[in-house]
Amino acid sequence: MADRLVLHIGTQKSGSTYLQRLLHELAPTLPADLVYPIGLGRNPTQFNHEYACYPVLYPDIPYIKPSSVGRHTAKWEDLQTAVAIAPDVALVSGEAICLASEKTASDLVEQLGVPRVEVIITARDLGSVITSAWQQLIRNGRPRPLDGFLNSWMDSRGPGTLTEQEQRWEADPSLFRWREYAIGSLAARWQRVVGADHVTVVTVPPPGSPPTELWSRFREATGLQPDLPAEPPALGERASNVGITEPETIAYLDILALLHNDGVRHHDRKWLVDRTIESALLPRADDRGRRPKLPEKTRSAIEPYVQEDVERLRQTGARIVGDINDLSLRDSSFAVEPVPVSQVNDAMAHIAAELTRIATAVPEPPLEQA
Repeated sequence: MADRLVLHIGTQKSGSTYLQRLLHELAPTLPADLVYPIGLGRNPTQFNHEYACYPVLYPDIPYIKPSSVGRHTAKWEDLQTAVAIAPDVALVSGEAICLASEKTASDLVEQLGVPRVEVIITARDLGSVITSAWQQLIRNGRPRPLDGFLNSWMDSRGPGTLTEQEQRWEADPSLFRWREYAIGSLAARWQRVVGADHVTVVTVPPPGSPPTELWSRFREATGLQPDLPAEPPALGERASNVGITEPETIAYLDILALLHNDGVRHHDRKWLVDRTIESALLPRADDRGRRPKLPEKTRSAIEPYVQEDVERLRQTGARIVGDINDLSLRDSSFAVEPVPVSQVNDAMAHIAAELTRIATAVPEPPLEQA
C-alpha cells in the first residue's frame, strides 16, 4: 500500500487540465515507486480522477446528477485499488475535489486509506477565474450574459462575516463557487482534514510567464523531484483546455440564444460550439481579439472579497509555492473599452458559415456490403 498520497484538488480554471494532461502523458514512464492511476473504468483516455471521485463527492456538487453516479462506481473502485497497491507514492488529481465540504473531504481521504496525505491546491486570481468560467459556460452551450453571471456569483457570497459565510458555504451545496474560490477558506478546510502542515497552495503565474512555469511550481509542491521531469512533455494545442476570445464568446452568446429559441437541445448546442471552435475559430489567421475581460466598473465589488480571501490564506500559514501576490486582482482582467463590434461580427461570420456548412453537408453513403 502507498504510504503517501499527493492529492491535487484543483481549483477549476486554474491550469488543472494542463497539469493532468502532462501527468497522463508521463504516467507510463514514471518510476515504479510513483503511481498516477490511468485507465480507470477501462477508459484509457481519461486523464484525471474527476469522474472517479463522483461517487463520494456528489452530495456537495449540484451539477452531478445522483442518477449518473452509478456509471462511475467502477472508476472509484479502480482508483481505490490503484492507490492501495502503489508501492510508495500515489498521485491523484481531480479539480472538483475542491468543492467538497469538510465532511465529504474527510470521507474521501478515509476511503482512499493512505496514512499520509498531502493536498495541493492550484489557485488563480479571481478576475481571471470569473471570465474563464463565463466563457466555459458559453462553450458548454448555455447562453448567459456576463453581467447576469457575475451578479449571481457576487450575490452568492452572502452577508455577514467571513466566518458566517464559511458556515453557509459548508452547509449549502448550491454555494459551491465560494466554497471553491475563497482560497483562504478552502486551504483552512483541508488543513482541518489532513493537518495544517499538509496543505500547499500553488499560484498560477501571471500572463507573460514561461509556458512551463506552472508545471515547475506544481513539481516543486509535490516534492517528487526527480521522479517528475523538470521539462514537461509537449502537448498539442487541442490537448489543453483552449479558451475562446471575448469577441467569439459574445458571438456565441447571440447564436446560442437563437439556437435555444429554436428548440435546439443543450447537448446539441454544446456539440455545435465544440465543432465550430475547432473547425472555424482555431484555424483563423487573423486577430481573434482579446481574452474575456470584466468591465472596469465591477472592480470595486470584487476587490474587497479578494483582499479578504488572500489575507485569510496568509493567516492559515499554508505553504505557498509561487507568489501570493499572483492572487491579487490584475489590471489586465478589466477593460475600460468594449469589444469592437467589427471583431464580434467577424467571429459571428466565421461561426455562422461553419454552422451553415454543417447543416447542409450531405452525409456520406454507407459502404456497400461485399
